[in-house]
Amino acid sequence: VHLVRPGLLKSDVRMTAIFSLVGESHDVPPSPAMAGPATVAVNQCCCINRGFMTLGATTDRTMVHRGDTLSVAFCCKNDSTTNIDYTDVAMLEVISWTAGNHAAHAAKTIATNRFMGNPEDKLMKQHSSRDIAETTQGASKEIFENLNDSARNNTSKLIVQGQVVESYAGSIIQVQHTVTVRSKTACCITDPEVGIKVFIMANRTGEDEFIPTAVAIPNA
Repeated sequence: VHLVRPGLLKSDVRMTAIFSLVGESHDVPPSPAMAGPATVAVNQCCCINRGFMTLGATTDRTMVHRGDTLSVAFCCKNDSTTNIDYTDVAMLEVISWTAGNHAAHAAKTIATNRFMGNPEDKLMKQHSSRDIAETTQGASKEIFENLNDSARNNTSKLIVQGQVVESYAGSIIQVQHTVTVRSKTACCITDPEVGIKVFIMANRTGEDEFIPTAVAIPNA
């Protein structure tokens, strides 16, 4: 709470209170999710086209708890004249609030893994619009097939640990979690990225449940 007091010689009054967000607990079977395959134009300095890349990812489920390990599989087809330096797989947390005309947000990375390089060959030629359409369709099919073959995709294990806030959707406060797969290229060149929304739920009954230190406010 910020109380503004008029006058040059009067300081404002600020009061803070600590409270806890308690998310819901759901006992549901694991449900996998997929992002893509998505084909994006790879541009240098926003306007010089250097081809395109197709990226896709899957997770073994979308609802996790603290201490769980989330499996993420991904594939990338590089049909451009630029190299992929590395690909980052990360779980991100974004906490935001809105009250009246005021809003703020904070973001952090919960877990991340890095895969160096990409074995795909580069196409060192100019693509016509027909070439692009045919190659894009073929790349999407190839990525889809590879995502369903553990021997042909890349797999990352993300552990939900540390100071993690449970997913929450209220009228004032929102806590969102996303798994992102991002391929990093050279400076000033497009970095393809896909994301899957996941939910970090309250601990299951019988486990070490979180005990709030303040009264929970419904739909806050």
